[in-house]
Amino acid sequence: MVTGREARYELVDGEPVMMAGANRRHDRIGRNTFRLIGNHLQGHRCQPCTAARPWD
Repeated sequence: MVTGREARYELVDGEPVMMAGANRRHDRIGRNTFRLIGNHLQGHRCQPCTAARPWD
């Protein structure tokens, strides 16, 4: 089992299985969504964060 911040797993029949990385389309959708939410929140106390690295 690979460990670390970059390794992501899902449970399949109770067994951990490493997940594949996102494809380019999925990555672009995530970036655009994050940017749109960030733009909407400008000037407010809230700010967007990703689940992978919410508080560095």
